[in-house]
Amino acid sequence: MPLPADVELLASLSMHVRDVAPQKRAPVSARSRTSAFTGSRIRLREYELVVVEIGPFMHSQGDIVTFRARSVGEPAAPAGAILDTRWGVCEVVA
Repeated sequence: MPLPADVELLASLSMHVRDVAPQKRAPVSARSRTSAFTGSRIRLREYELVVVEIGPFMHSQGDIVTFRARSVGEPAAPAGAILDTRWGVCEVVA
């Protein structure tokens, strides 16, 4: 028996708090694992980063990034930079 139209419309909606501002995520087949976790401090070359979000995510240029991190200390990695680390591909955020 088919559902009423209003129930079908509601079935496609999600009321999860993170759905308010959806982010582009990579397709499941493109996902990779990382040993980094939120709050991890990573040293990469002359930069120190703090992991703020685990993905994967689609970067605005179409690249897939494994996680996002914020630069701390000096010198600071430029926001928007894509860094290849041993924990995966990282996007530097402000």
